[in-house]
Amino acid sequence: MSKNRQFNKIIFKLMRVTIFQLFMLILFTTFARAFDGKAQTLLDRKITIQFSNQEIEEALDKIEKVADVRFMYSPQLISASRRVNLNFKEERLSTILKAFLKPLNLEYEVVGNKILLNRISAFPTQNTIKEQEKNIPNIEVAEQTVSGIVTDEKGETLPGVNILVKGTQKGVTTDAKGQFKISVADGNAVLVFTSVGYKKQEVTIGGKTQLNISLQLDTQSLEEVVVVGYGTQKKKDLTGSVSSVPVKDIDKVPVSRADQMIQGRVSGVQVIQTNAAPGGNVSIRIRGTNSINSGNEPLFVVDGFPGAGDLNTINPSDIESIEILKDASSTAIYGSRGANGVVLITTKKGKAGKQIINFEAYTGIQQVAKKYDMMNAREFATHLDSVTAQNNRANGTKTPLNYTPAQIAAMGEGTNWQDQVLRVARISNYQFSISGGTNDTKYNFSAGYFNQEGIVINSGFERGTLRFNFDKTISPRLKMGYTSQLAYSSQNDALVNTVGGSAGGTVYDALRFNPVMPVRDSTGAYTYKNDDPNHFVDVAGNPVAYAENVTDHRTNLRTLLTGFGEYEIIDGLKLRMSIGTDINYSTRDYFTPSYLYITTQNTSSGSSQKTSNTNFSWVNENTLTYDRQFDKNNFLNAVAGASVQVFKQNNFTAAANNFFTNQLGTDNLGIAGTTLPNNTSSQKNTLASFFGRVNYQFMNKYLFTVTMRADGSSRFGDGNKWGYFLQEPLPGV
Repeated sequence: MSKNRQFNKIIFKLMRVTIFQLFMLILFTTFARAFDGKAQTLLDRKITIQFSNQEIEEALDKIEKVADVRFMYSPQLISASRRVNLNFKEERLSTILKAFLKPLNLEYEVVGNKILLNRISAFPTQNTIKEQEKNIPNIEVAEQTVSGIVTDEKGETLPGVNILVKGTQKGVTTDAKGQFKISVADGNAVLVFTSVGYKKQEVTIGGKTQLNISLQLDTQSLEEVVVVGYGTQKKKDLTGSVSSVPVKDIDKVPVSRADQMIQGRVSGVQVIQTNAAPGGNVSIRIRGTNSINSGNEPLFVVDGFPGAGDLNTINPSDIESIEILKDASSTAIYGSRGANGVVLITTKKGKAGKQIINFEAYTGIQQVAKKYDMMNAREFATHLDSVTAQNNRANGTKTPLNYTPAQIAAMGEGTNWQDQVLRVARISNYQFSISGGTNDTKYNFSAGYFNQEGIVINSGFERGTLRFNFDKTISPRLKMGYTSQLAYSSQNDALVNTVGGSAGGTVYDALRFNPVMPVRDSTGAYTYKNDDPNHFVDVAGNPVAYAENVTDHRTNLRTLLTGFGEYEIIDGLKLRMSIGTDINYSTRDYFTPSYLYITTQNTSSGSSQKTSNTNFSWVNENTLTYDRQFDKNNFLNAVAGASVQVFKQNNFTAAANNFFTNQLGTDNLGIAGTTLPNNTSSQKNTLASFFGRVNYQFMNKYLFTVTMRADGSSRFGDGNKWGYFLQEPLPGV
């Protein structure tokens, strides 16, 4: 009996252990199934993701956000130089990960709610590779698979090369061995190979399934020569911040003036058109605003002539290059005048070889993208009557309604004043040039005409330009040349309110003018003013009458000439002498006839103003430049020079009011009833400067620059005529 009890106790203990083990087994099996099910759910998520030429780490971040997952990996697994492309639409995460990670020699494993990345075996067997390729499904139906190897100029394989099917977003990158494989639907598709530091290469497949591509180093960008103050330098030798504006394809963009060519093309440079009218002013800020009380515009240097402002007179098609000096190191050679940055503009020169004749033309239209939705005549009249009736009920008054129901029914749509003052405006440009020459003599002649109508009626801008540039090599050590430009522009301004508030303007008045009123009355005269019996609307003059009859006409005639002579005294030492002149004559004629509402508000019968300004400047600059390569490790470039520039300005203004006739406008101010005092002014100032710059290069790696300038101005006070500017940046590597 005791033995049976003892046996039963042993059996009971064994059963407890077995039941506990069975329970734990079921529990762990449940957790395992749960984790497996969670992994399956995570990998089955369908996402849409698209990017090109993306760093691997950034690509993983984007997948994390889109798929709501978390990657775990060692930073050593990720190459910062590799770039990838992905383009999937509503595809399973597992499929995307296989296609994304395999070329990177990576595999993944789901651990809980995270995805762990590991390196695939460094020496996979052929069977393993084939098995992995079998597991990667075909994402897109392709007629042809193209594979190959990409190498550099030495024949070494290149990992991380981006390969894109031209005209699509489909692409891949080469793996660690420089190998790639891509599917294309067209046997004549073009593959574009790009990699940082190498030239882009386009290859037509032409039915081939194997391509071996060799990329060449792109040294042109580093060897490219850019214009700097009083000379040129290779980009790789610059220690200052100098940006080149890409002007190669500028003919594809309809710009009216040179400063618009910079807009949106250079970092740190803000270009704002302060007046949207054709030929309106443009403001340029290089690295922000530097002064509150003084000017913030940069110094413009055109073909070596400093202070050649008003880029509205320069034909954009004549420009060969634009460089922008942005920091103290690059602008110090111009002293105080370069405090807001410097814009260097070089116009086109002739090239040796066959004579080239070129003609370019384009035309187009401009219009308001969207006009305001305004009430028509019936709606506006009904609204005025409802306001009058509501006021009568609220105030107990009996003010008559403005319009009867019969009048409202007969009104129709009335006048849309926006349509009356705004139009579809044409813009046209014509450019003719002829250039050529020999190794000793080069020339370039161009003529251009630009015409832009304003979207406000009776406004627009026209410009005609002539340019002739000439270079002559007289002997191996002596050469000379000159650049010349003649430009004439004519501008009709429209009065547009740009300051806000209640100030009038053609467009603003068009928005507040009564649509019930016609442009002209039954006699053919302009509707005089905007009014109603109960004075619910602003009183304003007819905007169409104002736009068509007020004269605000500006003209500008400008001549810019520069000439130089250069002599090489000894090998590497050059003396350059240049002289230039800038003559700018501008006028403004402003006339308001007596029959306009705005004229009577000024208690005058017509008003007129005539101004003329003459700006004259000449400059003489003399520089010595020394270039010497001492050996393969030491190179020196030094510039020293002196400059003198004279500025003269004369202004004249005449104004008059109360004309008995409007026929003469500003042509005879003497007939006015009231002649205002004439105003004249004249000023002259001189700037003398000495400057120098030394660039030293050691082992083609270490760069050192020192720049100095001394400016003496007649505007400075006695005892303080000179200002000194020295810039000594740290050596660049």
